[in-house]
Amino acid sequence: MLFYELVGWRSTVAGFSLDTEINPFDSNLFFKQWSVGATYVVFSKCAKLVDRAANTESLLKLFNENKRYLKSRGDLVDIDSKELTAITKVLDESAALDFRHTVIAHNGPAKMISWEEADSCMRAICRAWALLTMWLESSALLPFEPYKSVYDGLDGFFAPKEIRAMKAAQDEYLEKVMIWCTCSFVTGQRIGSRAPFLSSITVSIESSAIQS
Repeated sequence: MLFYELVGWRSTVAGFSLDTEINPFDSNLFFKQWSVGATYVVFSKCAKLVDRAANTESLLKLFNENKRYLKSRGDLVDIDSKELTAITKVLDESAALDFRHTVIAHNGPAKMISWEEADSCMRAICRAWALLTMWLESSALLPFEPYKSVYDGLDGFFAPKEIRAMKAAQDEYLEKVMIWCTCSFVTGQRIGSRAPFLSSITVSIESSAIQS
């Protein structure tokens, strides 16, 4: 659930990051507060997933504990030692965790960190989470659908074409997440046909003739 919430919030931020004719995030206090809050939520959830504390049940801890099992289940997960090492390195050195500890938890001086840096950690989180999920042979159906309604009701602030562009940017980010989940963290190549979640449903109905 924490992973889905993280991706849902981050994809929403991606949609709101587009340039618009009127930018309420610069002039409206509510939107300013939402922007700050959304940033804190994304980094807090990201940090929880890569927390190195011994008493936590983070994604990083689960990933480290189950590496040997991932390598042994080639029928479910296609991964080598090089990719495991690369994922672990990025998760261990997450700038999101430092931001949470310094700025959010201890109200320290703000550290400059870009969304590109955050997405570097997100990519490693997505791949680690996907590998564990596919190893457990579980998947979710349309897990990010609730977040797609976030832009509804904003007609008073944005033009219809801008809202459509925001939704498209959110969809584009979610597609990027799917790529991060299913492609090698080292080579970027798609590995296997398995996926940890489905972003759409295809229904096929076959008709058959009934003979009397």
